[in-house]
Amino acid sequence: MEDKLVSFKKNEIICKQGESVQDIYQVVSGKILIFLNKGTMITPLTTFGDGEFFGEMAFFADYPRIANAIALEDTQLVQVADLDIKKEMPKWLLNFMKDIIVNISKSTEMVAQKGIRMSSEETIKPLSIEEQRRYYKILTES
Repeated sequence: MEDKLVSFKKNEIICKQGESVQDIYQVVSGKILIFLNKGTMITPLTTFGDGEFFGEMAFFADYPRIANAIALEDTQLVQVADLDIKKEMPKWLLNFMKDIIVNISKSTEMVAQKGIRMSSEETIKPLSIEEQRRYYKILTES
């Protein structure tokens, strides 16, 4: 399968927590919000913009998606199918990446359980109640 260009409108869900699709994406244009949801609590993790990749955790670790992705504006992505890249990578590199991803996913799970706490470090700002409600509604209706 070849890489393909895919488009998403503002507020369109790109992928959901728990999905088994393991493709990786590169942002061509637009902006993506990666967030977790635990019930109605929506916890933003990060944003991605032009040239950046996301989906690597599911891709390298053969995990279901551990977070949701939504387009914050009209967005174009290059979608790379799981097997396309893995066929070209040495097995040791895939195993190494999987170990890294497992460690990162433990931290992500902790954030999912406890939410974001205030700290002196610069992080993505928590969403307002209205933003959480909007993204939860979009997530549950898609």
